[in-house]
Amino acid sequence: MRTAPLRRRASSRFAASLLGAAALSGFASGSHALVITPVFATSITSLSNAATVEGAIRQAIGVFDTDFTSSTNIEIEFSWGTVDGQRVASGDVSESISYLYTGFTYANIVSDLREAAATNPTDSVLVSAVAHLPMTDPLGQSHFDITEADAQALGLTPPSGMGVDGYVGFNSSDAYSFNPSSTPSGHYDFVALAEHEMSEVMGRLSGLYSSSPAYATPYDLFRYSAPGRNSFSYSAPAYFSVNGGVTKLASFNYVGGGDRGDWYTAATSADAFDATAGEGTNMDLSSADLDALNALGWDTRTNPGGWVTSGVGFSSGLSLGGDVPEPAIWSLMVLGVLFTGANLRRRRLSGAQVA
Repeated sequence: MRTAPLRRRASSRFAASLLGAAALSGFASGSHALVITPVFATSITSLSNAATVEGAIRQAIGVFDTDFTSSTNIEIEFSWGTVDGQRVASGDVSESISYLYTGFTYANIVSDLREAAATNPTDSVLVSAVAHLPMTDPLGQSHFDITEADAQALGLTPPSGMGVDGYVGFNSSDAYSFNPSSTPSGHYDFVALAEHEMSEVMGRLSGLYSSSPAYATPYDLFRYSAPGRNSFSYSAPAYFSVNGGVTKLASFNYVGGGDRGDWYTAATSADAFDATAGEGTNMDLSSADLDALNALGWDTRTNPGGWVTSGVGFSSGLSLGGDVPEPAIWSLMVLGVLFTGANLRRRRLSGAQVA
């Protein structure tokens, strides 16, 4: 029997580097689609270019709403200069904060992922990722945490009505391009940053926030150092795979203070999930990015059709037509489970670092 998990927060930042880079430090049904409801703080609605900022955020939302079929409605609050009332750190391009549920065992997480895979047998990425999970915990962690949004996608909580599931904030001191196909010198790709931060609220977070982590996340189960060998080290190289480590889809960041759930940034890479992002650089979503979320249960509609090793990308801009309704509030007591607690852990995406 699962113990009642605690509800707390994790955070991530996206900071700017000295070189001008930014460090990006319910089961699904084929007939449904994910709905991300944006909540715009007054710090955004009061901007002189509020319509432009909100439109770019909706573009990023439209990508996920279109690509994933989880019949889940999540809320993310967006703000300017702050994130959930906390000032975005100097040098950070953007930051995110997510609510976490804690108290899950490895057996709990595996059971939930397997049930999700069984419900979506045509979802090749999720089915493969789950099939290669070992019987016992390969990470040696006593408990696992899961973001509130991902808990909804996996059916651990009602698929909507949980209130705000996470927060995304952008540094008011940086310059952004709101056109995902054109990022001029001295500007950051705003749509890509929004995609990066939203994906962390959706569960693309690692428990490796230090060399002595207190918990792991479902996402950490897909870290490998070699075929059949999982990795949970803060400073050792690791890569993302959904077939037991046989195929390397992307390398995890393992240097500096950037998030360990982001991709390692090579000189030629410009992925929206990279640990660093340069000024004047268009950053695209790749098949590996979609696989990362799909392995967490978000049930991508347009499966990449296999596992790629190159950084194949596509345009991250997609218009979202019309507003979506505010979800109703559900009581967790309907499930007979009481979630308590409210610790916040702030994860960072960096440019001198991106979070």
